Amino acid sequence: MIRTVFFISLLLLAGCSEWWCWPFDCSSSSSTSSGSTTATGDLQGASNAAPTTPGTQRFKLEMQQTYKSCKDCGFFFDSAELVIKHSAGTLRRNKKGPFWVRKDYDLHGRFDWDISAIPQDADIEKATLYMLFNDHRGIAVKDYTSVMKTYGWIGGKKTLIRTESAKDIKAMGCNKVNRNCPFDYTDYIRRILAN
Repeated sequence: MIRTVFFISLLLLAGCSEWWCWPFDCSSSSSTSSGSTTATGDLQGASNAAPTTPGTQRFKLEMQQTYKSCKDCGFFFDSAELVIKHSAGTLRRNKKGPFWVRKDYDLHGRFDWDISAIPQDADIEKATLYMLFNDHRGIAVKDYTSVMKTYGWIGGKKTLIRTESAKDIKAMGCNKVNRNCPFDYTDYIRRILAN
């Protein structure tokens, strides 16, 4: 009962009109959502090739905690920014949280961004998803064994993209003090655009 009241309270505070998707899909790029997404397509530079049809190339992710090592162990992020550097410029997409990845509450971090503005003939140089940990509940200090699996969609099929433990994330230097955690998705972007 307390959990239900807690989540309803957070839902109301978030101002999300699409209750079934809270807390991760509220701020999708849909015009019907009342979330706080800002999606920017800062394509700097030029290319003679036309971009693909808008909406046909999408960066979709779902993050799931598959092993939880302690009562309060989870991954809590405040925001995310995808930066794709390619031969014709740079594409940016960002989204404000909260993104709480916890197994016991079945909370998943979900992202769905249109990346069709990248020209068809562009070479992908680097794609990084910068996740900003919450400075209070981002990742438990004693947690080294919780596991987060990230799934993406390639050719319409849900595919495991990466698996990392809390130890792996901390080894990258990411924690509640060094909050900006960069995840490399270069190969995933190349696979999306190749389909």
